[in-house]
Amino acid sequence: MLEAIEDEAEIEISVDASSSEVSNWREESKWQRVEKLCNEVKEFGNEIIDANELASIYDFRIDKFQRLAIEAFLKGSSVVVSAPTSSGKTLIAEAAAVATVARGRRIFYTTPLKALSNQKFRDFRETFGDENVGLLTGDSAINKDAQVLIMTTEILRNMLYQSIGMVSSGSGLFHVDVIVLDEVHFLSDISRGTVWEEIIIYCPKEVQLICLSATVKNPDELSGWIREVHGETELVTSSRRPVPLTWHFSTRHSLYPLLDEKGKHINRKLSLNYLQLSASRVKSYKDGGSRRRNSRKHGSNTSFDNIGNMSEEPLSKNDISRNTPFTGASSC
Repeated sequence: MLEAIEDEAEIEISVDASSSEVSNWREESKWQRVEKLCNEVKEFGNEIIDANELASIYDFRIDKFQRLAIEAFLKGSSVVVSAPTSSGKTLIAEAAAVATVARGRRIFYTTPLKALSNQKFRDFRETFGDENVGLLTGDSAINKDAQVLIMTTEILRNMLYQSIGMVSSGSGLFHVDVIVLDEVHFLSDISRGTVWEEIIIYCPKEVQLICLSATVKNPDELSGWIREVHGETELVTSSRRPVPLTWHFSTRHSLYPLLDEKGKHINRKLSLNYLQLSASRVKSYKDGGSRRRNSRKHGSNTSFDNIGNMSEEPLSKNDISRNTPFTGASSC
């Protein structure tokens, strides 16, 4: 396992470059840099592709876990990447796509949702140009012979089914070197998980897999299983969260930070609201009659009474991990 314990920046512009060279480099679009690298590969061969070359297409420094994953990919391994949301996992797939396109081969990028596929389609066209990127979903079939093909995961599973027993030149996987499985934690989904499982099992051994997830619970087991059924696989993990999470609690009247400024205690405003709620409940019970029945029927007029056993209402767990359905309090 390759763990990026310190995600310090790795790549920077050479200090020997002149100011005019740096200025020209910054003015180039990402697609121009990709095109330049592709032309260099055509002239000098695939051997010039390394992590530094791939990092040079970006106008920022890449993180350590991104470099580790890119290096593992360039060695020919499949890669499982487990890193927080917004940490830059897509960059790894994009760098792999640059290397694949430069070699004149194809890469498939799969997502679990049509909307996400459409988003990646737009993003990758900015990097590789409209003519080099295609889209396959249940609703759209655009440039399906492109070198970079974005699709929903079920589309790829169906392509694998159709290619079984076919000669490589006649299958939909002809010239495909890399398959990206975004949101690979869907493996644990009760209704759809078999789609990801079948893709990994039936994927040709010569095709590299890049599996991305922010919420996979058992990355060691996952990478070990892929290594067993598919081939050499590296695990790259990172715990650094570049976009910190902030927790808030919503009532029917306002939105409160869940914790105080130090992040160690429940926000005092929530406690005050709980005291007010408790006082109103005592009064309503004393009043009795229809008012009590009405209170029971409609529940609390706030959503924060399920924090830390602060109320007598039944607790409802809000689990917002991507592979678990979200369930909210019934009184919300």
